[in-house]
Amino acid sequence: MSKRFLYIFTLAALLALLAAAMICRALAAPAAAIEPEPPKVAAYRPTVIPRAPEVVATEPSEVTSFDEALVAALAGIDAELAERCGRLIWGEAGGVLDGNNRAAALWCALNRADVWGESLDDVLNVGAFHGLAIRGEVPERFVDEAAEILALHEMEGEGWKVPRLPLRFLYFEAAADGSRNVFSTEYGGGEYWDGQEGF
Repeated sequence: MSKRFLYIFTLAALLALLAAAMICRALAAPAAAIEPEPPKVAAYRPTVIPRAPEVVATEPSEVTSFDEALVAALAGIDAELAERCGRLIWGEAGGVLDGNNRAAALWCALNRADVWGESLDDVLNVGAFHGLAIRGEVPERFVDEAAEILALHEMEGEGWKVPRLPLRFLYFEAAADGSRNVFSTEYGGGEYWDGQEGF
């Protein structure tokens, strides 16, 4: 036998022994000792008591009706942000027929930003909203829905009363039948809302 063959044979034998030892140790460990770590996503943040967003007094405007205010707010919405928020609606609630329930997915993200004192960009991440991972061009109707919700959120900050998911709802999951999302005040519990009674 050559030295090279002896070296490769020894190395293979050591690797086989190491693998066998790891398998034996894993099989010998009691099942109760193996606990998975919870995922590190925004949903595992401590529950915070919601606070209403601060309303800052602004200069009087020429806008007199809700519709005029909505048109003015829509004009100021960033197209890239509307597309990203449209992707969230599409990915998290694209198959939901009820408009309020579909819109509530984005309102949930806005609630987190308001309650946790973070920017919407900080809240919009794939770890918290898996629907953002959906690929392809976002259908225009979802981008339009997102732009309107973002405009309503801006209007709310200016003192307008807008239809929205109540601020205390920070989490959601798909209903058992997949037809809608169910929103909650705590991760996996608390008070529930499914949109059937409207905003």
